[in-house]
Amino acid sequence: MALTEELLKKSEALQGLTEPQIAAIVELSKNDEDTVVGGKYRDFLNEFDTAIKETSGVDKTTNEKTSSYLKRVLGEQKTTVEGLRAVPDGDGCDAEGAAVVAMVPGTGEVLVCASYPTYDLSNLFENYDEISKQPYGPLLNRALKGTYAPGSTFKIVTTIAGIEAGVIGRETEIKTLGKFTKYKGYQPSCLRWREYGYTHGTIDCRSALMYSCNYFFYDLGDRVGIDKIDYVAKMLGLGEATGVELPEYIGHRSNPTTKGELFAGTDQAGWYPADTVMAAIGQSDNAFTPVQLATYAATIANNGVRSSVKVKVK
Repeated sequence: MALTEELLKKSEALQGLTEPQIAAIVELSKNDEDTVVGGKYRDFLNEFDTAIKETSGVDKTTNEKTSSYLKRVLGEQKTTVEGLRAVPDGDGCDAEGAAVVAMVPGTGEVLVCASYPTYDLSNLFENYDEISKQPYGPLLNRALKGTYAPGSTFKIVTTIAGIEAGVIGRETEIKTLGKFTKYKGYQPSCLRWREYGYTHGTIDCRSALMYSCNYFFYDLGDRVGIDKIDYVAKMLGLGEATGVELPEYIGHRSNPTTKGELFAGTDQAGWYPADTVMAAIGQSDNAFTPVQLATYAATIANNGVRSSVKVKVK
């Protein structure tokens, strides 16, 4: 049984979320039945409520209950990665690792930052050669140095860019046609269209975020243009240094400059409308670290105010 908006709204800790944010969580849970966000939502919400109430507004090390909650999430993440690997030729059988970052939106204080697979720090020097040869790179801090396509999490960027550019408003609707056929050379389609042969109909941005409708964002991104999308992504901390006191990779946003650098000297270095369409849904050359994505989410939760990431509060 997946989450519903009604169930989420009953959680006191989630009362401050906007409708699109609630809708996005609902949509994620539909394909996540066996995680804390899916089938175990009752325990998750109760525990989340308690943890948030006890740490809200407190600029110090997170309390024991919050730590316990986050450790449980990490444990399930480990189980998920190993479970995916265990199914030959199954979806996710090539999973190499995972990472998680959680922070306080208003201060940037890191509550947890973890990477998997990991190693025992107490005997790192003695076992360094062995650890360095282990599969899946346990020495790589995926939370700070792993860069990944953000996928549909990027759609909030495209939505904000559309609103700031005056292309859409709260009630603006777009008729989704399943397959985006504006350009002959590249005609991507929405997952619902590919899987089931029908569309999301005529929807506004709230519904588009709730259903994660690719067609809506193909169309919106094409109307807005890459310059505005790139600007909003930059302001929200994507492809930017987070301020964390540890070494990190910056990653890169998908834009003409990035593509030109990545494909310099090839016939793929130019920027085309298809690149904008892909970038609008978090694909193309977008690649960010988990700590950047956490900063991005925290900035949105903090009404657009971005804080530097702090591993240790002074």
